[in-house]
Amino acid sequence: MPNGDLASQLIGLVRQVTAKPIRFLVNTSYHGDHAYGNYLFPETAVIIQHPATKRYMEKNFEDDRRFMIGLMRKGKGIERVQARTADIVVPEMLSVDLGGRTVEVRHFGFAQTPGDLVAWTPDAKVLWVGNIPGHGRPMPQPIYDEP
Repeated sequence: MPNGDLASQLIGLVRQVTAKPIRFLVNTSYHGDHAYGNYLFPETAVIIQHPATKRYMEKNFEDDRRFMIGLMRKGKGIERVQARTADIVVPEMLSVDLGGRTVEVRHFGFAQTPGDLVAWTPDAKVLWVGNIPGHGRPMPQPIYDEP
């Protein structure tokens, strides 16, 4: 999320479906539209990032914010964005049990950034990705075997 307004919209959409707490937030890359709304989620929400994403944000957050303000102009909410990086880093794979549903957070290598992650629910065969498709690079390995 590049700014608080978009993160607030996402939280509002989640609240239309459930009142359950937001427990985990997976940043699929270090780009602002993937990670810069983290600060608006509850402090109890666990932020999950690849180590490269965490390092990049810690080193480049202020420069990125200035760049985005210059690109998108002031008044878009980017001025209020605050850095919030990972509570958990995932170099390769993390499995999270959500109580009857397992979500695997995986790193398959560089797609658009060195820290691209995907979230996969094996039982539902649902895959959430960031900017991986459409970048001319195939996924390095299949996530599941075709039936």
